[in-house]
Amino acid sequence: MLSVVNHDQPVFLPTTNIKLADINAVFAIALHMDQPTIPAGHSSSLISNLQYMFEHQHEGDNHNAKPFAYCYSRIGDFIPELVNQGCNPRVILDYSGNILWGLRQMGGSDILDNVKRITCGYQLSALCRVARDNVESRCNSFHPHSRY
Repeated sequence: MLSVVNHDQPVFLPTTNIKLADINAVFAIALHMDQPTIPAGHSSSLISNLQYMFEHQHEGDNHNAKPFAYCYSRIGDFIPELVNQGCNPRVILDYSGNILWGLRQMGGSDILDNVKRITCGYQLSALCRVARDNVESRCNSFHPHSRY
């Protein structure tokens, strides 16, 4: 990350197909995705709040577990769709370590795989380098309560 910010050279300018001189207005989104880790598993083990929502559908607004899960995943659908339509979407993704750990722990590999479509190996390589590194490192190794 320091190699990206510790110099005065353009980072994405050499690889973008956007003609910056022709831009009159822009819009960007930033998505912060988080779910707390809670002691609600077997023998009070830690689980994702999203897992708890799925397992307790009739409490409060836990019936929203499936739409929440879809929200975490859908960015991996519509960014490639926009690119295939010739658009140049830009988005800041901020998935907390808690949610990445929780999705992996609860078997949400379909969600993680969908997000990886735009952060790893997708044809947006230069646009997604920082996001890819962030998501991959958090997804593969981070848990706020890990002992290793």
